[in-house]
Amino acid sequence: MSSAAPFNLALVGRPEVLERALATLMRPDAAEAAPGLQVCCVLPEPPGESPALPSGVQIHATLAALLTAHPDLHLLLDLRDDPDAFAALKTAVSAQTPPLAGRLSVGDRHCFALLETLLGADVLRRTWRMELQQTRSVLDALFEQSDDEILLLDARGAVVDANPRACERRGCTRDELLGRPYNQLDVPPCTCQQEEGAPCPVSQAMDTNTIQEATLPLVEQDGGLRTLRVVAHPILGPDGALENLLEIRRDITEMLEMHRRLQQSERLAAIGELSTYIAHEIRNPLFAIAGFANSLIRSSSLDDDAREKAGIILDESRRLDAILKSTLNFARPLQSADVSPTALDCNQLVQDTAELFALKCHEQGIALQLALAPSLPLIRVDGELVKQCVINCIKNSMEALEQQGTAGTIVLRTAFSPPFVSIAVEDDGPGIPEDIRPRIFNPFFSTKNQGSGLGLAMTKKIIEEMGGEVHLVSQEGQGATITLILPALPAGNARPGGGLRGSSPGREL
Repeated sequence: MSSAAPFNLALVGRPEVLERALATLMRPDAAEAAPGLQVCCVLPEPPGESPALPSGVQIHATLAALLTAHPDLHLLLDLRDDPDAFAALKTAVSAQTPPLAGRLSVGDRHCFALLETLLGADVLRRTWRMELQQTRSVLDALFEQSDDEILLLDARGAVVDANPRACERRGCTRDELLGRPYNQLDVPPCTCQQEEGAPCPVSQAMDTNTIQEATLPLVEQDGGLRTLRVVAHPILGPDGALENLLEIRRDITEMLEMHRRLQQSERLAAIGELSTYIAHEIRNPLFAIAGFANSLIRSSSLDDDAREKAGIILDESRRLDAILKSTLNFARPLQSADVSPTALDCNQLVQDTAELFALKCHEQGIALQLALAPSLPLIRVDGELVKQCVINCIKNSMEALEQQGTAGTIVLRTAFSPPFVSIAVEDDGPGIPEDIRPRIFNPFFSTKNQGSGLGLAMTKKIIEEMGGEVHLVSQEGQGATITLILPALPAGNARPGGGLRGSSPGREL
């Protein structure tokens, strides 16, 4: 029935019965299920009115006329539900000359019911097959195009299939992954594979036959740290036994970083509102204190001891006012009127900033060195704001070396890693303890008695609002490096030799 070879079927019955039967056989989906089916009819009794039969169906008045017109008939079905008429039909067929037995089958309405059921089942099978193919096409597209890493494992944990993202992340082809155990795919291995007792969602899913999820850190070969959300989904057979397992890894590193920045932004907004209020309430009486202290210093009625104490009051008032100004500047977001971006030579900016500290570093026994990369592309930034950021970093290094109590070295280094230019301030001071590194850029956090805790926080804020990043690398006892990363202008905007006046890598000021 499913081949395209002709199959000739004749129906015998009353008009209303033939109408229903032909409506079933001539449906488009039934025609697709039996493409070679050809139907004709016999109306033994003339109808009172013309039956509504499909066009193209031949109608004959007698069995003899039917057999004459269709000598290659395969099946004759009597739909009249009349045993006597059916017996007479079989007798008439048997009496035909030449005999039709062996090439023409005769059946009643029960045979038609079976034929109708088979056609319906075939139509349903074809529909399911089409839907299955469509579903598979969708799943294949999701599997191939997904940004998540997807591995299909067998019951032992060996790779059966891998999507392109999983292959790309591991730097190998799909064929190279096939058959390998899931716990030998990552180099270096992720946390759950290298720490005994650490939760592994894949092994847990295999043991429990339930969906398992976990958030795991993964250290890349270049030392970078990624955070993965891993879901292990077991696929069970009809008997409930594990047949396959789907492991899906989603890199949520950027999402977590965005969430962290959002929290920091909300925290800074709250700090800004509070700082503005406090600064306003404090500055008014502070002006009065400073004014009276200044008047006392100028008064001729004070002795030297009292004048010295009034001077201390004035100095501390000025220091407090400077802290309030820093707080207000940090709390207030940068406005377009505050920023004057121009195309600048990064090396020139670094050298100009270094010259401000040359004398003071020399007095403290600190070697201030320049290691400037040649032919850097220009950066489009507000030079004064970036210079202030570099100043903050240099001051931080000088204070760290001063606390260490020994002479040290500060290196100002520039580099280009497309599409970014970087300015690094390195020192060989005591370094930053691990427990306070995450807080080093937090506003009002300081390890110094006299510090406001806003220098590095302001630096990070300015650089990020210019589209850059600030990175800290430090080991306790091995110094610290703060790197300012800024977008470079397109190629062709480089200054030969860095545009410096007699500078060279490693030159000491």
